[in-house]
Amino acid sequence: MEEDWKTVSRKKKSDDEGFGHIQTISQLQDLIINCSWCKKDFTFLVKDQKYFKNKSFDAPKKCKDCRLKKKQIFADKQAKEAGEAP
Repeated sequence: MEEDWKTVSRKKKSDDEGFGHIQTISQLQDLIINCSWCKKDFTFLVKDQKYFKNKSFDAPKKCKDCRLKKKQIFADKQAKEAGEAP
């Protein structure tokens, strides 16, 4: 029997951290998600959903551009802290 996987639901966060109703992998389809930072819609492709499932990652909340911005903000903060350390 094929394993169930939960897909994105932004209305109510379940105990399964960001995934709502159950779908099997064969039922997956591209999903439109609203970015929590820029509020623009982005597509969560089936291939990406499969990758996230295999890695046991939660569905993304930010679009790719915002994830890169967050990564850069963190890197800048780390570099600044490293420069200020005695």
